[in-house]
Amino acid sequence: MRVFLISIFFCICLSQLLAQENNDFEKSSTAVGFNLLTGDTILAQQYSFPGYIRKHKIDSTSNTIVLNQLEKSSSGKVKTKGQLVGFDLSQDQLLWTRKYRSGAQSSFTSFGKTFDITDKGSTAIDIYSGEELWEIENNIYYINGLREVVLGYRIRPYPYKQNVLQRINPKDGSALWDRDVSKDYGWQETAFLNDSTFLIAADGLYAINLNDGSGWKYEAQLGKKDYTNTGIQNAAGIAFGAFTGVYVISGGQKTITNVCSNILVDSSFIYFASKQSIIKLNANRDTLWQQALPKDQTSSSYLFLNNGKLFMINRGYALVRGRPVNYGTPYIASFDASNGSQNFLEIAPKTGRAMNKEVAERDTSMLLVIGAQVFNYSLNSGKLLKERTFKYKEYGELEGFDEQEYTYLLKDSNFISFQKNDPSLGYLSTSNSKVFGLNSELEIVEEFDRNKLYFKTISKGRFTMIDNGKESLIIDEEGQRLSKLNYHSRQLLLGNKLYSFTEEGFMVVELGDISR
Repeated sequence: MRVFLISIFFCICLSQLLAQENNDFEKSSTAVGFNLLTGDTILAQQYSFPGYIRKHKIDSTSNTIVLNQLEKSSSGKVKTKGQLVGFDLSQDQLLWTRKYRSGAQSSFTSFGKTFDITDKGSTAIDIYSGEELWEIENNIYYINGLREVVLGYRIRPYPYKQNVLQRINPKDGSALWDRDVSKDYGWQETAFLNDSTFLIAADGLYAINLNDGSGWKYEAQLGKKDYTNTGIQNAAGIAFGAFTGVYVISGGQKTITNVCSNILVDSSFIYFASKQSIIKLNANRDTLWQQALPKDQTSSSYLFLNNGKLFMINRGYALVRGRPVNYGTPYIASFDASNGSQNFLEIAPKTGRAMNKEVAERDTSMLLVIGAQVFNYSLNSGKLLKERTFKYKEYGELEGFDEQEYTYLLKDSNFISFQKNDPSLGYLSTSNSKVFGLNSELEIVEEFDRNKLYFKTISKGRFTMIDNGKESLIIDEEGQRLSKLNYHSRQLLLGNKLYSFTEEGFMVVELGDISR
């Protein structure tokens, strides 16, 4: 018996020792770059953990990070099992560890808690102690830490109710209210009308009072169930962001979604387009105007306002399982924002292709891409001003217009964003890593190698961090280079510290050391 107890005690001690060794981390100081003004070396505190860091979640209010740490085999292969690690960034110490739930679909960190979400429910874990606070039979669907909102669907719905949405109290997991909101098509778009009203485009447009769950629903067709893909082709070449390849859609019965526009909120007014019509509503759901849209031609679309006019770009595709397929017909339209009268509706030239997601908006015209062609349309009349075909062998596949302010290029020894470089140009990205600056006549005025461009990752005050995939630079508001970091990774700025995340752990750099 004594030998048996000693054996148990030895096993317990050994398991605790192994667990402790598995949870150890190494801290070291490493050179990561240099100050370009002073020549001083920039040092980072590097934190290395055993295993593979799959995810990280930071709670900025507590200065605590939760790492999803997966184990590795002796051959270096990443396993599916591992643990969650709570780490105090201010004290440089491990707070807790707990076994990783392999069934976890996603996780969020907010309200001083980490939320693990599985197909069986959601669990809240205290970020300071690792203690499990509560567990509910609810799939948390949406978390907004700034607005202190947690929304999710009951797993075991009430009788005859399959889509019971609840607002969850993050303190104890209790339901604050119930509301019937369909998730058959997922949440296709969301927006805030004001601090207390949340808008969801699902099987229609919902307005939800976050205080009590009350609100209205505007009936609209935003998709179609059990849609057989006979005759539906992949919307090849549509880039959802830069550097996106061609999507492949498998056969069978599927659900078409995103046959709608973005939810455009202007003051207390809501603009929204569905498969059948485009509308303007007020906060009480009163229809201020409604215009019918071309039957069987409307698809995923984009709304924007310009000088009192509402513009609609119908792209000619929808989504199946999150991937684009040709659907409907590309067209552009304009309406008077005050009364809904139609200024124009122009069907795009038939190319058999869907319109690219990225569109360049100019002062009086807009540039758009369909397949291998670029079109310049007048915002005043909707008339086609110019079109041009770009041969694939010479230019590659057209990916869309890079209109974001975060793209930087070098000019006169300093960096400048594309928008500030020449606002009259549209910057077209292609699959062969080229970026062309096109004028209104669709002539190539400037040409850049995308591999040599930088993208804005972080801004604070008058300083901006830009990255080219190999290194990061700190520049000031004039585009002058201040510091250089000789690495590239996921980065986050909290207070005066820059955090960079890798598969092994993370590094911390004092911002003051690199921005002066």
